Amino acid sequence: MSNQPLTREGGYLLLPDRTGIGIGLNEEAFSKFPPVPHNRPALINPDGSLRDYKGC
Repeated sequence: MSNQPLTREGGYLLLPDRTGIGIGLNEEAFSKFPPVPHNRPALINPDGSLRDYKGC
């Protein structure tokens, strides 16, 4: 999806120092991976707090 590869160092991605978001986007790649809508209801605990989907 990016024109330039991202670089890793010591387990971290290095932030590009280019202007804008720092990378060039490959517009052609976006047409191959269109967004897919996800309709997932919120998981609400009995006390009203929200819960994460991890571990479900």
